[in-house]
Formats: sequence, structure tokens, C-alpha cells
Amino acid sequence: MTAIQPTQSELQQIDQLLKEEEFRYQRLTLPGGRCTDGNDRSITLNLILPPDMSGKTLLDIGCRYGYFSFEAAKRGAARVLGVDFDDDALSKAHKLNAITKLNIEFRKLDISVDDIPEKFDFVLCLNILHHLQNPLGVLKKLINITKERLVLEIAGLNGEDAKKIFYRRNALTWLLYPLPLIQPLLNRLPLIVLGAENRAFESNFFFSPKAIRQLLLSQNNVFWKVETFASPFKGRFLCVAEKLRVKELLIVAGPSASGKSDLIKRLLKNKCPELEPLVGAENGQWLKSKHHIGTLPKPDVSKLVFHYDFLRPYLRGPFNFSRDRATDVFDLAETVRSVTLLTDPSELERRWRTREIEPNTYFGVHLGRKRSRKILKSLSDSGKVIQLYDRWIDFIRERRGQHYILDTRITPYRLLPLEEWPALRATLD
Repeated sequence: MTAIQPTQSELQQIDQLLKEEEFRYQRLTLPGGRCTDGNDRSITLNLILPPDMSGKTLLDIGCRYGYFSFEAAKRGAARVLGVDFDDDALSKAHKLNAITKLNIEFRKLDISVDDIPEKFDFVLCLNILHHLQNPLGVLKKLINITKERLVLEIAGLNGEDAKKIFYRRNALTWLLYPLPLIQPLLNRLPLIVLGAENRAFESNFFFSPKAIRQLLLSQNNVFWKVETFASPFKGRFLCVAEKLRVKELLIVAGPSASGKSDLIKRLLKNKCPELEPLVGAENGQWLKSKHHIGTLPKPDVSKLVFHYDFLRPYLRGPFNFSRDRATDVFDLAETVRSVTLLTDPSELERRWRTREIEPNTYFGVHLGRKRSRKILKSLSDSGKVIQLYDRWIDFIRERRGQHYILDTRITPYRLLPLEEWPALRATLD
């Protein structure tokens, strides 16, 4: 963005503002070569934002005077929203905005209690999370409003914040904490430490980088990559999480042994005529994923076929599809379609016994995985199989997109709308 030279009157206005107000938190470059006092965040800026943000939107949570908001606008961002709950900081941000004449909106908002009804390509939450009473609840909110990149700056276990807390403890912690071998060990563990200070705005929580990575990757299934690295600010650390972005998502679902893998293989080879009415004849651009998306080669995917075994939540805990992290991926795509493979229960049992049980049975004793025997027990009960289909159909019916059933009991297979399930179910009883 080409800088516009300020007039003499505007320079006098800037000088007067710098004389009247204190800007001790962030160092901002103003027209005419003037600068505010405060911390230089340019190193962090170049770590977390690309040089060209043309057409992108950005939300800066806890923006203070708006340093990162202003810099995003200078890099071409189409829309920038800075929010903070501090009236004094917002007042200064508005005054600086009037001087810079950039297209930035500043708004009062408390991320702990207020909702944000829209999504942004980039979401910045710097030096906020560790101060909150419910950081995990806010983190989930941040994930939901992020379209491309979520950036966090957090108090770790070896920064200035942690030292203030640990040094105020008894002599034992004062002796142990500075040891050089302790801090690297703590950072390799998924630790969240609760602070014990009741002073205003002290850090309530301390996170290890490993804990943040696990929260974003293992507890959610929407991020393609999560990186953490040291921040130059107060010994904290930065986390940059890239969200997976899918244009077309095809979910191929069914119980174990229903033929999902075979169907996907034929789809990728353009040899799946039964799905042509749904996805077209040319399918060479599809990428495939099974349950977890971190193995995909890139974050921007044009077409993704997702293998989902709906026995997963039944075998791993409470039978609730919305609690299965694998289903998080269903909300990532612009266009969503699903195909549920309907296979006769007796055929499911036969396939599973032939594929998983018999090859691992010796002298009448099954030496394979215990999970395989549990699946066989489920597939051996036709009533249980029908119940599994019922629960899955009820779940997918409430999801956005187009949903179909592929009846594999006849040749050629029949692709039917989800509304046909009651009639199909009657043929299984």
C-alpha cells in the first residue's frame, strides 16, 4: 500500500496526540515517520501474517492500540476488525485510526462472554488466553470462527509470567524452577498449569507448547498443521494453526466391512459408475482421508473423499457421533455430500469373519485384536446393525448437505436419497 504524505496540519495533529496520550504497549509507525512508544512487535508480525493479505479478512482479539490490525490493513486485507474490552485502549485505537486513515473497524467486545457471529480468514488472539478463567471454552470459540489461520500467543512454563509465579512460592520451587533441565522437560509434556494469583490480570493458566498442539490437533479434527515457536515477547510462545479448507467433501460411510475402501478406490480410478450421478465421471482430482486429516499434502483441497466407519464411537466410548472428533471435518467444506453404504447384516458378518477373524485364529483361539472380536459380535446381531444404521441416519439427516444411501445388496448398486431409508429399513427386518 502506497503511503500518502501527511500535511503539516496532520503532522501537528499526530505530535499533539503523542504528547497527550501514552502508548506504552505497542509501537506503531505513524505517518511522517512518527512512532508511538511501546514494544516493537515487527518480528512477531512477520512470523504470523503473510506479506500479501489481499482479499483476506482478519479479526484481532485483544487488539489494544491496533498494531496488528493496522499492519494487516497495510498488507491489503479486505476487512479488519479489532476488538478489546478496555475502553481506554479502544479510545486510543480510534484516534490512531483517524490519523492513519485505514479501513479498520474497532469494537468493544469481551471474548469470554460475547459471541462473534461471523467467520474470519485470520484470527489473532495474542496474550489473551492465559488470562482467562475458561481458556478452553474460548479456544473452542476461536476455532469455530477461524476459516484459515488461528494465531495464539501464550504464557508458557519458562517465560517471565511463569517466573513471577514460581519465584513467589516456597524455597523449594525457587531452587527447582531455574534448573536448565527442568524447563525443556516441561515443554515436552502436555501440561496446563493453574496459576494461583488473585491479582488483577495475572496469568491464570500456563500452557506447554505440547499441550496447545494436542488441544488443537488431537482434540479437534479441523487443523491441517499446528506449529509452535518462541515469541520475542516476554518469553512466551506463538502457535500458528492452519485449518483445512475443502471445497467439495464426499463422506463415504458405513459399518466395518461394508465396502467403503473398495468404493473409494474405484472412485479414485474413475471406475465408480454408481456415484457418477453424484460426483460426475472424472474423479482423478479427489484426495482421500480416513478419520484424521493431518496426513493430507496441503491445507487447500478441492475435492476430498472421507472414509468414515460409523462403528468408531460405538467401539471407543459413548455412542454419540457429535462427540467423535472425526466428524469435525464435516463442517469444513463449502459443499458436503454423503453416501451411506447399505449392506445386509449377514454379509457384513461373513466378510468380517473371513477377513479379520479366520486368518488370525489358530487351533480355535483368536490371536488377533480384541477390537476385531468386538466388531464381530456387533455385526452378528442383525438388530444391533439396524440400530447402528438408524442412529447414523438420524445424525446425518441433521447435517447440512446432500445425503444418499447406496444399496449394495443388488447389482448394479442403487443410489437413493436419504428419505428412502424407512422403506429400505423394512427390507432388513
